[in-house]
Amino acid sequence: MLQENQKPEEKLQRYGVSYLPECYLEHLYPSEDAYYPFSYEGVTSHIQFSETEITPSLQSVESWMPEWMTQISAFPIYLCVVLPAYSEAEFKIKFDEMRATYQLSKGRRSSIFVVKALGEELFRRLLPIILSIGSNNDIALWSTRTHAFQVVEKELIYRKQKRKKKLTIETKATDYEMKVVLEPNTSVFWVGHDADDLHLLSSDPQMATYNRLCSTLPATVLTTLEELSD
Repeated sequence: MLQENQKPEEKLQRYGVSYLPECYLEHLYPSEDAYYPFSYEGVTSHIQFSETEITPSLQSVESWMPEWMTQISAFPIYLCVVLPAYSEAEFKIKFDEMRATYQLSKGRRSSIFVVKALGEELFRRLLPIILSIGSNNDIALWSTRTHAFQVVEKELIYRKQKRKKKLTIETKATDYEMKVVLEPNTSVFWVGHDADDLHLLSSDPQMATYNRLCSTLPATVLTTLEELSD
């Protein structure tokens, strides 16, 4: 731990912040060694918010993240989740109950929702759902200002052997993958594996350095700059 941004001590939320070195990004999805479980382009900064002993759970971001999004003029926000197809009905009901506007891509294995939040109130209601999805190791993200999620259609081929007739029957089905494509001045937040970390992929100059990022955070958030080993 090398540096702290100074904030009032009252009701502080504490996190470690790391800027990922290039070695973490050598392998890109769909490589098994990829750091992110999705492909991306247009990213200039890779930042990681980590738990600390004082703030042991990223569920705590619910208390200040909506305020931060308002402070950096992030709205409209687009939330994207990639779910197993069998979960689609459950989350469709949740988003419908909130009267949220969303796009749904239904595939054989996966269903991808992109939900639009025009303001802080709806984002505050959606955030616990997004964090919960991420904690289950399904893909959960949100982007600031622009729709940064490209849904890519792919074809699946299933082969089944018919032993008696010595035939192979092929069945084709459609599925979807998500790709992050950042325009300038945009950020995407990804809820990391088990929700242990919150990752920020950004093309926004406000996020390019630690000091600039800290200057945008709410007064209740205290961060420590941490270096990750190469």
